[in-house]
Amino acid sequence: MPPFREGFTLVLGNRELRSLAILPMILGFVAFVLIYVLAVWLLGGWVAHLIGSAIGRLGGQFDASVLGRVLVAMALLFVSQAIYLGSATSIAAPIWDHMTKRIEILKFGAVPEATVSLSRTGLEIAMRITFAIFVSLVALSVSWILAGIIAAFIAGCLALCDLTSPAFARRRVLFPRQLVAAFRLPGALPFALVAGAFAYIPLLNLFMLPGLLSTATLMVARAHPASNGNERT
Repeated sequence: MPPFREGFTLVLGNRELRSLAILPMILGFVAFVLIYVLAVWLLGGWVAHLIGSAIGRLGGQFDASVLGRVLVAMALLFVSQAIYLGSATSIAAPIWDHMTKRIEILKFGAVPEATVSLSRTGLEIAMRITFAIFVSLVALSVSWILAGIIAAFIAGCLALCDLTSPAFARRRVLFPRQLVAAFRLPGALPFALVAGAFAYIPLLNLFMLPGLLSTATLMVARAHPASNGNERT
């Protein structure tokens, strides 16, 4: 099993880690709200146009502007975790990276010293955003299956990939190779299941993120320990 208790206890019991977690959570939430509202407004108008056109062909008249946006808002709930994860991990990547370094140092006394170039970091973020959008579309397309259970599991898998990425990047395991490495970690499947189970509980999925990040970091650090020559406190 993933070290959930250890990961959450580490964050809750350390003032520095709690402080580091606040800003990226806020930035991620603000970005999520903006993306969600914009998506509902734009896609809702498009869906409303489709509904109105379909009814018009049948000889009827109906203002579907509200209905279109309500339908889109409900559909996006199934991919809200993917949107939030993508927003939070991308917009505040340096802070999350620093936080995961502190977690490894506090727990193991060292972190790998490998660094990633600025250009490669930019490419990594771009590929991850594209991947998150693709996963969101897949989750949306299967959201009706088993009352959203499949979509929740997909969101959990995305959480596993995103939250292990800072620790893997320090070990030069980058996207897309990191996706395979993440699912080979001991406890990968239980982690995805738990992360997916909390994916659609409002606010709880927001507050769970630092603890899940800590847990994911511990999983990577134990599977790929830092060597003796790496950075220490």
